[in-house]
Amino acid sequence: MDDVPALCSLNDWSEIRKVVDKLPDCLVNQWKRKVTSYKRKHKIYPKLKDLTEFLQDEVEVNGTEVTTEGRGATAMVKPAINNKPKKSATLTVKSTEKKTLTEKKTSSRPSHKFCYNCEMTNHMSVDCGHLRRKPHAEVVKLIKEKRLCFGCLRPGHSYKMCQNRAQCTKCSRRHPDCLHTEEKPEEKKKENIETVQTCGKVQSATDGFTSAMIVPVWVSHKNKPHQELLTYAMFDTQSSSTFMLDNLFDKLKCPATRTNLTITTLTSIKETAESLKISNLQVRGYRQSKKLNLPPTYTRQFIPFDKDHVPTRSKTTSWPHLQHVENELEELFDCDAGLLIGYDCMSALAPIETIRAEGNVPYAVKTELGWSIVGTVDQRESADRLGISHRVIMKESEAENQLAFECKTTIKEKSFSNEITKIMQTDFTDIKNHSKAISMEDRSFLQQLSKNIHQDSEDFVTMPLPFRERPTDLRDNQKMAEKRLHLLGKKLQSEPMFRQQYTEFMTNLLDQGHAEEVTTPGKKGECWFLPHFAVFHSKKLDKIRVVFDGSAKFRQQSINDHLLQGPDLLNGLLGVLLRFRAKKIAIVCDIEKMFHQFRVAEHDRDYFRFLWWDDKMETVKVYRMVVHLFGTTSSPGCATFGLRYLAQKHQSTHSKAADFIQQSLYVDDGLISVSSEQEAKALIESAKDLCKKGNIRLHKFVTNSSEVLKTVPPSERSQNLQEATITTTTPTQPERALGVLWCVETDTFRFTMPV
Repeated sequence: MDDVPALCSLNDWSEIRKVVDKLPDCLVNQWKRKVTSYKRKHKIYPKLKDLTEFLQDEVEVNGTEVTTEGRGATAMVKPAINNKPKKSATLTVKSTEKKTLTEKKTSSRPSHKFCYNCEMTNHMSVDCGHLRRKPHAEVVKLIKEKRLCFGCLRPGHSYKMCQNRAQCTKCSRRHPDCLHTEEKPEEKKKENIETVQTCGKVQSATDGFTSAMIVPVWVSHKNKPHQELLTYAMFDTQSSSTFMLDNLFDKLKCPATRTNLTITTLTSIKETAESLKISNLQVRGYRQSKKLNLPPTYTRQFIPFDKDHVPTRSKTTSWPHLQHVENELEELFDCDAGLLIGYDCMSALAPIETIRAEGNVPYAVKTELGWSIVGTVDQRESADRLGISHRVIMKESEAENQLAFECKTTIKEKSFSNEITKIMQTDFTDIKNHSKAISMEDRSFLQQLSKNIHQDSEDFVTMPLPFRERPTDLRDNQKMAEKRLHLLGKKLQSEPMFRQQYTEFMTNLLDQGHAEEVTTPGKKGECWFLPHFAVFHSKKLDKIRVVFDGSAKFRQQSINDHLLQGPDLLNGLLGVLLRFRAKKIAIVCDIEKMFHQFRVAEHDRDYFRFLWWDDKMETVKVYRMVVHLFGTTSSPGCATFGLRYLAQKHQSTHSKAADFIQQSLYVDDGLISVSSEQEAKALIESAKDLCKKGNIRLHKFVTNSSEVLKTVPPSERSQNLQEATITTTTPTQPERALGVLWCVETDTFRFTMPV
C-alpha cells in the first residue's frame, strides 16, 4: 500500500470502521481490545495493515486445514431457509486449497430477499406488513437487536452511509413505512436522537459541534406570493448555481421548463440527468419580511444535508461572544434543506454583520436571510467526519459560461430544440469534440510532453516517455526476453523466407539509426527488455512488420502498465473524409514509418531495450530503441502530439501546411481537397517542406489531377500512379482512403460487399 499513494486513504480510521462494522460481534469486541492496547503503546490508531493481520490471526485460530463438525468455527453466514437458527457450521478445508462450506448459521447479510421480522425469504423487511403494524418502539428495538440500517432495514452499514433509503408512503420522507409516527415534534426530536445513538453519532457537550451557514427560509413563486413553504437554505460560496429539491418543487407547484444536465467528472465519465429549470422564485428569512429574488434554479433529486450542522440556540451557550445572537436563532425545524444557494445569488450570501473572537473559534454571520454560526469545535478523532461538497461546474449551451468548483464537475444544460437541430446537422459535419473534459492522467500526459518536447541537434522531434510515475524498481526481465528470443530463433531456422524478411527489417532498423547497440548494464531498476514478434498485413503478405511487445508481463507488470496512453488527439474520421471530397482537387498522402520519426529522450531509452543477434546471427547482443515504437501504449499519442508540435512551431511560415497537418491527418494518412491545381501544388510543396524540418517524409501521394501529379517525383507517388497521366481509358487499381476504395480516374468511391 505504501507504494501506491492513492491507497493510503484506506488507513483512515473512518474507512477501517466500515470494515469493522461488518464483522461479527465477537470479533468486534476483540478488535476493540486490540485498538485500546495499540493506542496506549503507539499513541495513534491502527492502520488497515494491522486490521488485516488481526483477521488473519483469527482465521488461523478458528480453523485452518481442519475439519470441524458440531464445534466448528463461529462465523456469520447465510440464514437457513425455513429452519430455525442454529449455532454450528460445518467447515471442510482440503489440502488442494478447494473449500466446501455447508452453512447452517443465521446471517445478518443475506444475498437474496429476507425479512428479519418474519424470518421469511419471500419478501424484504421494508415490505413486511406485520412489521408495519407493530408499535414504533418495538420496531426500533428490533432494528437495534438485528443491527439493521434505519434507512433500508438491511445490515452492514449505518443510516448515514445508506445509499438505498426507503421513502415513506405517508410523509414522503426518507425512512421505511414502519418507522413513520404521528408523534409531536418534541417526541420526534427525541426519537431522532435515539436513532442517531444506534449509529454511534450522539454528541455530548464535551464532544463539541459542527455548524454551517444554514438558515430557515420561506420560499415562494412570484405567481403565488402567499403560498410559502418553510425549508432550510444552505449557502455555498463555491457553487455557481442555485438548486432545489424535487420534493420542495412538487409542493410549490410552480411552472418550469424541462432540461437535461450533462455532468462530466474528473474521470471524464459523462452522466446525463433530467432536471427542471425554475424562474421567478423568491425567498425571505424566517423572521424577515424582505423577499429576495432567486436566479434560475435547477431541481435535483438529492442534496446532501446533515441536520447536525444547522445553527441552533444551544450552540451559542458556551461562547460569550455569541450569546447575544441566541435569540436571533431558531430551534431545529422538522424540514429538509430544500435549497442550495450559490454565488449567483450574491444578495443572499453577502454578509451584513459578523461577530467573531480571537483564536480559532466559531463566528456568527448575519445576511439578508438571518443569522448563522460557522465553525467546528472539539471533534472526536474516532467519529466519522462527514464532508459534504455541493460544488459543480455549470455550462449552458447558449451562454458558454464556465463556472469552476472544487469537485470539477461540469454540467451542461441542453434544450430539446437545440438537440433536434444538432441531430439534423451531425449527419454531414465533423462531430469530433476536442473541447471535452480530460482526465487527470491525460492532463499529466500533456504536461510531461509540453514541458520536455524539443528538436535535437539533428532536428528530430524528441519527447520523454510519459510515465504515470517514473519506475525506479523494475525487476530484471532479461531472462524472459532471452526465452522469447530462443523461441523466435527456432521459427527463423525452420522458415527461411520468414528469416530473410525478419532479418532485413532488423537490419534496416539499425542502419537507419532507429536502434543502437548497448554495452553498459544500465541503472538498476530503470531497464526493461521488450520481446518482439512479426505481424503481416492481410493484404500485404510479402511485407513484415516487427512489433515490440510492450504488454509482455514479468512478475505481474509490463512497461505498458507504467506508460500513459494520453488523450484522443486524432481528428474526427467523418470530418476528414467529408473534407477530402468537398472541393475539386483531392490529395492523399502518407507519413513514412510515423512512429519511428520521433525520438525518445536519452534518459528514457533503457526502458526500450531488446535482444537481437549480430550480423552473422551467432551472438546475442543488447540493443535499445532510439525512437518510439509499435507495441507500446504511449506511441500513438506521442506521435500525434509531435506532429502538432512541429506544425504549430512553423505555423507562421507554413500556415496552410500546418492547418493540413492539424486538421486533415488521421494517424499517418493525410486527406484533403482544394479548389485549384495551383493551390494543390503549393500545398504539397509546403507540407513536404514543413515535415522535412522534423526529418519526416511524406510519400505515396495520390491525386485526381494529372497536372498536380507531375510535380510529385515518382519515388513519392503511390505504386499505382507511377505514370503522371490519369485517364479513364487506362484505369488503375483503386486507392485506399482511410479504408474506402477511391477510383482516381472517375473520382468515385467503391464499396465491396461479400455475397
